Amino acid sequence: GSGDAFAHWNYSLPGLVDGANSFTLTAVDAAVPPNETSMGFMVFRIADPEGSSGTPGVADLLHHAFNLGAVGVGRDGMPSVRAEVHPGDGKRYLTVTYRRRIQAAGFRYFVETSETLQPPWNDTGSDVQEVSVLPNGDGVTESVTLRITPAVVDGLRKFVRVRVELD
Repeated sequence: GSGDAFAHWNYSLPGLVDGANSFTLTAVDAAVPPNETSMGFMVFRIADPEGSSGTPGVADLLHHAFNLGAVGVGRDGMPSVRAEVHPGDGKRYLTVTYRRRIQAAGFRYFVETSETLQPPWNDTGSDVQEVSVLPNGDGVTESVTLRITPAVVDGLRKFVRVRVELD
């Protein structure tokens, strides 16, 4: 047992494989009748986040964050950027679409913008507008589409990227 009635405890998870690992924690007390509760969890193990064992040229961290294994071979699930006309004002804006896990499970996603490709990149969201968040039908990921402001005009450069970190 633990010194504080299991309010705090730890347990090593043996046998984790690279990628998603699901497990269930069940707690039962000594009351009569006993109280029991169960919770499901998902833990990601990425042995080498910088490695590229899944999709060639894509770090394992991104491979798992975008769930590329479900997409198939190639880069179909990688973020994409394009210019689109906004129906409300008729102006062209950069839009970025990327896959993210519905249950983030230790991943944090940041959309960053820059006018020069040089640091610092802006990750405050001040120039990002959410257009849509749609489930992909795999039960694991959703596609997020964002509009980058201001509108694209001649002489103004804007770059966008998706950065993923582990919690």
